[in-house]
Amino acid sequence: MADELKKGDTGTVLTFTVQSDGSVVDLSTADTKQVKFDRPYANGKFSKDLAFVTDGTDGKVKYVIEPAILDTAGEWHFQLYFSFSTGVWYSDTQSFLVGENL
Repeated sequence: MADELKKGDTGTVLTFTVQSDGSVVDLSTADTKQVKFDRPYANGKFSKDLAFVTDGTDGKVKYVIEPAILDTAGEWHFQLYFSFSTGVWYSDTQSFLVGENL
């Protein structure tokens, strides 16, 4: 995650390294790669597609924040989602803060 996000930020790259029991997960065969966001104050949940940082064997994926995504200041939650031919996998839910601007 970025060090500090602000309401209205765009172009910030969120990079995630997926691990299980301390080992990197090979994501190269994932059919679906998404980050699911939950805005503060019940303003809605939505999903965005992730891209590999390299080829997925290193467990690294990223999302570049698009315009109008960080539209609410406060505590956001996110969860990673991957589908494979063998099943689906969800990460633990984590949170981050989006600060207000002057």
